[in-house]
Amino acid sequence: MPPASRVPLFLLVFVVMFLLALLGTVAAEFSDVEWVERTVKIAEGLGRLTFVSIAITFILVEGIPMLAAWYKKQMEEKAREEGRESERQAWQAWREDLRGWERRRAEAEKAGCEFNESPPAAPDEEQEIKV
Repeated sequence: MPPASRVPLFLLVFVVMFLLALLGTVAAEFSDVEWVERTVKIAEGLGRLTFVSIAITFILVEGIPMLAAWYKKQMEEKAREEGRESERQAWQAWREDLRGWERRRAEAEKAGCEFNESPPAAPDEEQEIKV
């Protein structure tokens, strides 16, 4: 069952498609045949036309939003994964910077020099400062 917000759209698309197909069927059937035979042929075509119209309407009204939601979910997952990878790389770079800082501090302590360099800021702290 389509969501309540899409029911009017579903009905509108169905009615328009049904009427267009009905007009096409009537125009095709009204040739040089008797009116009773024309009416019977039109009635026979209406059964098939109804099912085809329902199927196409469902595809248009429900299928397209379903595909859009699926595509949106895929793009969000891809963006989330790229964000995780970016964050992972930032933390790895910070760890390398921290190791270098610790190495320089240890060398300065061994040499007896004063070490005034501040430790590298963690990635989260840098983001807070930039914002």
